Amino acid sequence: MIMLIATTIIIRIIQESPIHSNTIIEFAHLVAMTSKSDVKLMIKSYNIDGLVQVLEKGDSKLQIMAIKALTKFGDSGAVKPLAALLCDSDKRVRKATVRALQKKGDHQAFKPLMEALNSPYWHNAEEIALALAQIGDSRAIEPLVEIFLDNDRPGGAAISVAIGRFGEAAVLPLKACLDDSRFLVRGLAEGALIKIMKSGIDIDNVVRPPPAEDHIVEQFKEEDIEVKVEQKEKVEPIKKASQSKPKKSDSPKNKVMSKAVTVRKKKEPTYSELKKETEKAIQEIPKQQPKTIRAPKETKPAISASSKVELKPIGFQFTSSVFFHPIDPKVSLKIAHNNLQTLIDEKDIEAIIASMRLATHHHEISEAATALGELGDPRGVEPLCIALRHNYEEVRTAAAKALGNIGDKRAIPHLVDVLGDYRESLEYLNVRHEGSLALAKIGDATIEPLLEALQSDVKTIRDAAAFSLGRIGGHQVAKTLIESGYELESYTAKKDLNGLVKLAKSGKVKDRLRTLDEIVHIRDRRSGSELLQFLNDPDDLIRSKAIESLVKLDNQDCIPALIAILEESSVVIHSAAKALGIFKAKEAVEPLIASLETHDNPVAVIKALGNIKDSRATEPLLQVIEKDDGVAMWTAAEAIARLPSFPLKKLQAMVNNEALNNFNRRGAGKAIFEWKDERA
Repeated sequence: MIMLIATTIIIRIIQESPIHSNTIIEFAHLVAMTSKSDVKLMIKSYNIDGLVQVLEKGDSKLQIMAIKALTKFGDSGAVKPLAALLCDSDKRVRKATVRALQKKGDHQAFKPLMEALNSPYWHNAEEIALALAQIGDSRAIEPLVEIFLDNDRPGGAAISVAIGRFGEAAVLPLKACLDDSRFLVRGLAEGALIKIMKSGIDIDNVVRPPPAEDHIVEQFKEEDIEVKVEQKEKVEPIKKASQSKPKKSDSPKNKVMSKAVTVRKKKEPTYSELKKETEKAIQEIPKQQPKTIRAPKETKPAISASSKVELKPIGFQFTSSVFFHPIDPKVSLKIAHNNLQTLIDEKDIEAIIASMRLATHHHEISEAATALGELGDPRGVEPLCIALRHNYEEVRTAAAKALGNIGDKRAIPHLVDVLGDYRESLEYLNVRHEGSLALAKIGDATIEPLLEALQSDVKTIRDAAAFSLGRIGGHQVAKTLIESGYELESYTAKKDLNGLVKLAKSGKVKDRLRTLDEIVHIRDRRSGSELLQFLNDPDDLIRSKAIESLVKLDNQDCIPALIAILEESSVVIHSAAKALGIFKAKEAVEPLIASLETHDNPVAVIKALGNIKDSRATEPLLQVIEKDDGVAMWTAAEAIARLPSFPLKKLQAMVNNEALNNFNRRGAGKAIFEWKDERA
């Protein structure tokens, strides 16, 4: 506010001076708009012009504030300035802009959104597609279908949903996608068609509007008739019916078309009326004649009703995937009355797949995907492959892991596609890692596609493929990896422990940590003894990783070294205590109790004492419950309930001791509750 007042004074002085300059005044206004408080003032005062100027000349944070405000105001005059930011260099501004345009659904944004489809900023066109669907102009369908079919463009699931939102106009392009050789494309297209069908549209009777050169349209002359379409736009005037009679033909289709014209001859029809009459007439075509729906231009021919008879689908004619069949009412009822664990216990694969479809939260879908992987039934492959395109990383990760557990070769192309995700955020790295592990579990059948991926121009794809090849192993694979510059992966492929140990001793910490993982993976009988030397490494991360690796190998020779670490003050003490608890090392009880008294954050030590279950830990844990007032107290309450000699009377005395802090009294009560004994 101070800056705004100061700038106003500067403008007044400049206006009164003989050296008045419009440029200087404009600069002063720009200075005034650099404050966050000034933008807030514009929002409160409904200053749309000022907010538009912020869009054009403000910094990224102020632009995002202005975008959100203009979205709430709903002023159509802000659409064009918003559209200009679709290709802004700041990712946050681009996302905020496209979401604002999506909410507005204003047709002014159609052209900029279409141009942005091919921008390098929008390689993932999910948000653009949804915004175009909100506008509802069917001219966007064909470009969106092209992107949907493009292997190099991510976001297929969201784009298929966007195409489906165009309703009837999207039916034929989506049907054309059903002939695609890729299972995921067919599955996503079928899913979009199901949603269109549920909206009340009879997708089996949708026909393509007659093209301009069709003999029916030639029967009409130009006339100034406004036709209302779904997008509420004005379309070109249609033609009047000519006096000439339609050409005669023996084919049923031409007879139907002639009928559609003669019906409307007295009153000149609109395009929509003609379309309805034509559809009605087509329904009267003899049923014994196979009906083939024409596909839009530049797409594959649509399938005919007779082409998939052998599939015996449930539901409409082109459904072939079990994932998209209507759910049996009995299965739905079973899901409603039983939790997922019950379905897993009964090994009811059909019900688990149905629960994935009916789930409303991504956690539920992830749990169902994990269950399919644990059961290892091949019927789970198709729904899991579809889940690889889910919006949430948790679902995609669970699906990739489950496919690896099932080990079905049908999943290979879909898992290879996962490696090609170009994004670098942590969540996509997790998905790629699980995809790489899954390919390695499937085994030798994945070598050929992985070798092709190893030649990719994208480094992330090459790295993921090399990781999988290293885990699969083999001397020929190792030779290819070393030629491609992947030394670590080549040692893994050869199960060369000495080579891996040598790499783990030097280099970047990130690479050394990966090398320790590979030492565990090769499961050499000497791996445990070699890992012991890394407990004395100068880097705490390497020491913690070495302890974790020794636990995975169940090498209890390291227990004396872990007890020695308890006397240190480094962060490695957490890893050492956790490992001792997993090993249930009785000899570590006294050192752990001593560490409990000196350590600032003894949570890991308390958990270890609870896992070892030694009565010597009872009194020290009681003292923590009585004196501590943080996480350690709650952890001690859980740990003490696991000990063989449970101090029930002492804990009851704590609960009844009014002189004790209420927080600690609740901690004692929690310990009694966790004990879960009748006497409690």
